[in-house]
Amino acid sequence: MEDSSKLILAYWNCRGRAQAIRYFLEYLQFPYEEKRYDGENWQEWFEKDKLALSNAFPNLPYIKHGEKIITETETIFLCIGRKAERKDLFGKTEEDEISVSTTRWVVHDLYDGLVTLAYNPEFEKVRDSTLEEKVDPKLAQLSQFLGKKEFLNGYITYVDFILFEALEILELMKGELYDKYENVKEYHKRFREQKFMKDYVASGRYIRRPFFGPATWNPMD
Repeated sequence: MEDSSKLILAYWNCRGRAQAIRYFLEYLQFPYEEKRYDGENWQEWFEKDKLALSNAFPNLPYIKHGEKIITETETIFLCIGRKAERKDLFGKTEEDEISVSTTRWVVHDLYDGLVTLAYNPEFEKVRDSTLEEKVDPKLAQLSQFLGKKEFLNGYITYVDFILFEALEILELMKGELYDKYENVKEYHKRFREQKFMKDYVASGRYIRRPFFGPATWNPMD
């Protein structure tokens, strides 16, 4: 039975677009439970829950807190940050807010390039060219912007959780591309070694695989 005092995060039984939200909740130590849909109960989402969701734009992931349902990833981050009273995670000053928003969408392009590639049925054939043309330019920009900073915008913001997951994917897809940027590699390692991340990975809540739903690319193959 769901605990109405806890936030409910609903998504497929994979990492996908919910993984960065999971990191965010773990970092904030925000009490939450998950509702995961998989191959055995996918019809529950499409034929029941999606139709009954009290939101004008029913989608996964969504969060439920009390009677309120929030969809769309960006809005979910904003809602959780506000509930946790952590406006600083979106920028401490007006200038910072602009920087955080800008880097958010550069990271979006990086992440979406990786996701599109993962679902390409000709993954092995197009991997190198796609990474070189679509992913590497964004990674180079982010590396230059990051410089020697501990976090992308100098201090931790919600964008770091999204970038970390993108680097998790890239490391498995083609480590040698990831290795080109030493500061990005060190950033990834620092993030992974934070206490909240170590605790999360050691918990039963952490999803190691799959990264996505049914996709041609499978790092375990």
